[in-house]
Amino acid sequence: MVPYTLYRDSHLLHHNDHDLTLPGIDPESRYLNQQQWNNSSLFERGVHWLTKTVLGRFLLAAPLAIGQLARHEFQRLPQVWPMWLAHGAVTVLMLIFIAYYSALAVWHYLLLVSVPALSLASIRSYYEHRPHLRPEQRTVLNEASWPWAWLFLNNNLHLVHHDLPKLPWYLLPRVYRARREQWLARSGGFLVQGYGQLISRHGLKAIDSPRHPFA
Repeated sequence: MVPYTLYRDSHLLHHNDHDLTLPGIDPESRYLNQQQWNNSSLFERGVHWLTKTVLGRFLLAAPLAIGQLARHEFQRLPQVWPMWLAHGAVTVLMLIFIAYYSALAVWHYLLLVSVPALSLASIRSYYEHRPHLRPEQRTVLNEASWPWAWLFLNNNLHLVHHDLPKLPWYLLPRVYRARREQWLARSGGFLVQGYGQLISRHGLKAIDSPRHPFA
């Protein structure tokens, strides 16, 4: 749903660990600075609080991300229209292929495959980062079980991925296990015992505040 070059450039910015979680700087930040919070309506604040729960993030992350992407890219369309034209052409060809050669209808693919896939991916990124004065302690180590770990290509061991971004996904667990205590010390104890722990504790309870504590 997103052009590769757009995702690549955004994600490379996100890998600047000194800016992690900082709203307006980290493109994957889930936080608001004080000015953004003050300018938000009561409805918008409620939505931000809801997305701090697992259920709220699962239900709202995909439509919110699509809407935010559309607004942001429309503003800079005069500069990026070739990228979107190429992406749109390839997407149309893919949808034509689905329409003619797949058992799924196009709208089934869009609404029952693509959007739910985004919602499921939002569980992985639900609590990957936290605000902390030390950049290396902003990224989680989530010791998820194998179904989740395989689904998310071991990115649950997110600090290892940030420190060694060129390491293949299938080697992340081996590198982590080899020096687990050192990784835990580096993260400042930022450890989650699997996604089940997040769901049971924060399915309906916000994990932290939408307001960044020091941005």
